[in-house]
Amino acid sequence: MGCLRGSRPGWWQLAARRDRHGLPVTIRIRLQAGAGGGVLADVLGRDLLASQAGWRIFERGLGYVAHGCVTGLEATDAKATATVVGTRPYEVSIELDATALTFDCTCPMGQDEEFCKHLVAVGLTVAGVDDARDDDAVPAESDGLGRVREWLKDQPAERLRDLLVDQAARDPEAHRRLSVLAAAEGGGPIDLDPYRAAIAVAFSVGDFDRYGHVDYRDAWEWRKGVEAVINDLEELLAAGFGAETVDLAEEVLRELNDGVEYVDDSDGYLYELFEQTMELHLAACHQARPDPVALAGRLFDWASCWELDRFLDAVADYAQVLGEEGLAAYRRLAEQRWRTVPALGPRDDSHAGFSERYRITRIMESLAETTGGLDELLEVMQHDQASGYAFVRMAEACRRHRRDDLALEWAQRGFEMFPGEWRLAELICDLHADAGRNAEALSIARDLFAHGPSLARYQRLQALAEAADEWPAEREPALAAVRGGIEAHRRDAAPRRFPRQGDDGSVLVEILLWENDADVAWEAAQTYGCNEQFWLHLAAARGERHPADALEVYRRYLDVALQTAKNRAYDEVVRLLETMRPLYVAVGRDDKFDALVVEIRRDYKRRRNLIERLDRARL
Repeated sequence: MGCLRGSRPGWWQLAARRDRHGLPVTIRIRLQAGAGGGVLADVLGRDLLASQAGWRIFERGLGYVAHGCVTGLEATDAKATATVVGTRPYEVSIELDATALTFDCTCPMGQDEEFCKHLVAVGLTVAGVDDARDDDAVPAESDGLGRVREWLKDQPAERLRDLLVDQAARDPEAHRRLSVLAAAEGGGPIDLDPYRAAIAVAFSVGDFDRYGHVDYRDAWEWRKGVEAVINDLEELLAAGFGAETVDLAEEVLRELNDGVEYVDDSDGYLYELFEQTMELHLAACHQARPDPVALAGRLFDWASCWELDRFLDAVADYAQVLGEEGLAAYRRLAEQRWRTVPALGPRDDSHAGFSERYRITRIMESLAETTGGLDELLEVMQHDQASGYAFVRMAEACRRHRRDDLALEWAQRGFEMFPGEWRLAELICDLHADAGRNAEALSIARDLFAHGPSLARYQRLQALAEAADEWPAEREPALAAVRGGIEAHRRDAAPRRFPRQGDDGSVLVEILLWENDADVAWEAAQTYGCNEQFWLHLAAARGERHPADALEVYRRYLDVALQTAKNRAYDEVVRLLETMRPLYVAVGRDDKFDALVVEIRRDYKRRRNLIERLDRARL
């Protein structure tokens, strides 16, 4: 996320950004004391926004301001919030404190840690840029552009036209942008060839074809090229070309679905891009209002056949665009396919033709939810009664529709057919509890915990027992049953390569930690063992009163982390060392901690990234 090339540093400085795990983008810019007089509108200058976003993103933000995409603005001297409406609404927040600006946006670019056009648009609006095309709205330019701008002011119109046409012939992006402006302002059809060419280039393997497909190492760059195409289509839609955007978005959707065959999508980029394009397509359909019957046919085909299955539930999203005529056409296609799917009774084989059955069932359920209601939905769901989980789904559907009486009826019917389906027993227990039938719920909760102890079942048992003033009498037998089960496993079961829940003391330790009984939890872990997650919790809980015990645990995990030559492991090494240092001081052996760090630096001196992290942490 860089500044404009050639631009000079200003009085802002990028301080930190949030990691990319689907969270909103959070960008913090440190300010010099007294910048902007402490007023947000004065701090948000064009130079600041342009330097953080870059020229291309800044121009798109200008376009969003010009098209009135910033709505619901609420601004004070210290904070501004707004909704930016593009293909979908995104929430933006900009906040000023004594030392920094903080920017937040809910758009997908937050996953890329990039300063997006939505932030630019809101920033410009708060700063008072009313006309995005005004010359004064242009950001600080790189060294050559200022001179170019002055030179262009003196050129005759005919020469400027020649320069633009020549540039459009050389630069596909310039061609697309000028085509949009010419069609929007001059009338007539728009030339879509540059867009189709851009789609073809984005989806050609091209330079990435080292292995006959887009390898994991190249998927990020490939994704950025496709995302640039989607951004161009968003601008096309914003300019009012809805029908054209529908056609082009459908091309992109088809290409993305085909990409399953040749793109390593370990990071989920295909699905993310597909979601973005689907949202764009839906917005374009709202603007263009394509033929509803033809659209229904395409939506059904995509739901039935495509590998990327987001369109399985799309009828709900597209219901308003389809209208009665389109929904009726969609229903005819779905019911025609549905009639070919045989009903399944208890314990019938549900594997034959599973993929086709799953798809058409999802389609019919979504259609029922959208246009029919609970009765129609249950009629579809009853078509499959081959497993206990099928009854779980029917009962949960009744609960969603606030019909707990029907939910209990379906859950009990299913449990009679599938007495080993404990999800049904849990559902029956919760339904009794919600209806105030506490005795019935407590009896079931007791059986559930005895059958398969877990923290969630213990919490359910405690809540119900406390409501009946019976918890002290329930607690000790429950914990004794857990201990007895562990001992029975240890005594009777053959050793397993991969232990199962119940083989060790993990459940018991988790329960005791939840009850803040760290000492008894430690004893249980020492006696029965537990998984590493709980050992670390135990060390944290035990460190203040028993630092030597905590050090024993942390040292074991430090040795494991040092065996892995990856940055995440190095971060864990630093975290563990920082946690261990005060514990060594507490036992009066800070010299031993210093010796440990010296040993690590000596033994792993060739791991440059580890040593750098130790240096930064002053270890």
